[in-house]
Amino acid sequence: MSASANTPFPFLPEGFEGLGCSGRLVIERKAGKTEESFDFLRQLGQMLEAAGVAASVRDEWLVLDASGLCLHPELLEVSPQDEGGVSTAFELAVAHPEHIPRGVFEFQHALGESLAAAAASGFEGWLALDLPPLLQAVTGQGELPTLEFSFPELPAGRRLAILGNVLQRASHPAEVEEEHPFCPCCLLTHALDAFGSELARDEFLGIRLLVMRDQEGHVSADCRINGIDFHAGRAALIEYGNTWPDRGFEMRKQYVVVHTLAKDAA
Repeated sequence: MSASANTPFPFLPEGFEGLGCSGRLVIERKAGKTEESFDFLRQLGQMLEAAGVAASVRDEWLVLDASGLCLHPELLEVSPQDEGGVSTAFELAVAHPEHIPRGVFEFQHALGESLAAAAASGFEGWLALDLPPLLQAVTGQGELPTLEFSFPELPAGRRLAILGNVLQRASHPAEVEEEHPFCPCCLLTHALDAFGSELARDEFLGIRLLVMRDQEGHVSADCRINGIDFHAGRAALIEYGNTWPDRGFEMRKQYVVVHTLAKDAA
């Protein structure tokens, strides 16, 4: 769903296609059927409140009181597990009237004993990895590391990448350490050549960076810009994953936002 000329802000960004933010599902398994309702706005709002972030519901959006950031989560997919529980996928759209006027979105995947438990796990990951750089971008306040890029062709000339927290999981420690220990800049800088002209776009970018290496050493990756697949970035991340020392299964995940700095920014 995309905006029309008469659509008031906030609106769902291009490419966002969910099943709704509330409803009731019938989940079928070999053992039988169960029913479960969900209300993602209420659930995410409660989790934000528990984290000390006040928010109000406005027309199926959660609006963060202090920053004006607008959030809209929707269920995308539910897969019942025969042994119990469900795997879920949902999308979360983010917009801001000044800093993210066109909106961006991201996917979250999670497992849980119930739909509510799986959603809570997915929201928890989003709050830890995605929300901090988004808030730092719109408020100008935060302690996440940044990288600055110069683009003389842009009116302001400078772009800032805010490097979100990283998630790293591995089966066991490596016997041989990496030449450069993994840090918040690694995922982006190892794919920097692929991003090239993308970073120079004078608009807000939300970048998902995810690399996984399995027990056999096979590397897969996910790379998206504003929720849309970015294949060149994915290929670069796979190349990076092939350089890792053996830790059995390993995953590295991060969310990075990039925006243009105002001319008078320090």
